[in-house]
Amino acid sequence: MSRGILVLALGILMGCGGCGRTEPQVELPDTPQNLMAMAVEQMKRVNDTLDTIRDRATAEAAQAKLDTIYREMHSLAERQTAYGTPDAETTKRLQTEFALPYKTEVDRWNANRSRLRADPETAWILDRGMPSLEKERQ
Repeated sequence: MSRGILVLALGILMGCGGCGRTEPQVELPDTPQNLMAMAVEQMKRVNDTLDTIRDRATAEAAQAKLDTIYREMHSLAERQTAYGTPDAETTKRLQTEFALPYKTEVDRWNANRSRLRADPETAWILDRGMPSLEKERQ
């Protein structure tokens, strides 16, 4: 997808707070396809983690994982910026290829956000992350 779509994908989830992973990651070369695939995968990981949150205890248990994923998303956004905007043909191909997985994860994010915001015991988890990112930049 276009750089704007990738930035939107990352931006939507950056507000969630952050996120984590324990298994080793394989670094793929920075290509438009790989960067978009990684962004969608990170969105999926955030949603999979948010799906586990049912109350304050499960939100607290998910906190470290979300913090790690958030840092990874920030790093991916920096890599995307460094790579630059793909050409029009590549952008069109990525929009076609990633339309369904991207929409699926955005819809999941919106459902999770609505569900978690409705409960004061879990709403706080959505507000985490941006302040910690700002501290890391200073």
